[in-house]
This record gives sequence, C-alpha cells and structure tokens, in this order.
Amino acid sequence: REYPEISYEVKSTVTEQIYQEFTQSEMFTILEQSIQAHGLQTQKMYMEGSTDLRFYQAKGLQGFGFTPFTVTANLHGVNECVSLADLERGKKIFITFIKNFCC
Repeated sequence: REYPEISYEVKSTVTEQIYQEFTQSEMFTILEQSIQAHGLQTQKMYMEGSTDLRFYQAKGLQGFGFTPFTVTANLHGVNECVSLADLERGKKIFITFIKNFCC
C-alpha cells in the first residue's frame, strides 16, 4: 500500500441488480409506444442514484423512471430549469400512456 497510515471500512454495499426483464413487459411496451407517438425515442438508462425504484424492483415490482425533458449534458448544473414545452409534452405523453394502458 502506498499510504499505510490510511485505512477504510466498507459500511454498506449495494446488492440490487438491474432488472432488464421489466423492459420486456407490456407496461414498458405501452410506455415506449406512447413516447414514440409524440415524436421521441426512448433511451433506456439505469439511474441508481436518482431513484428508490431499485428497492421496489428488488422486491419484484415493476416500475420505470420516465422523463420527457430535453436536457443538456449537465442536468443538475448551475442554471437548471425545465422548459414549459417539455412540461406540456410530458403531460401529453402521460395522458397517452394512461389511455393506452388502461383501455
């Protein structure tokens, strides 16, 4: 060891895993179709640090994070904001999803 006077102890570890099979579900398919109906393409990402969804998925519950927002590379930058157009598009996508999923 380069610095023998420095030590550390691991207090916790993450045992959750990415549950890719949920992207093959009917719920995800309808969400993806709803997004595409509004001229957007889905991008599957696993954002462990920004959601508690992983804990629900570890229990076998389906769930997806969703954002219709167009953002820059620095999502949480100094001048973070969401455009009104993105909020309106998100509302329309959710309405499409609810209609398609519930009917």
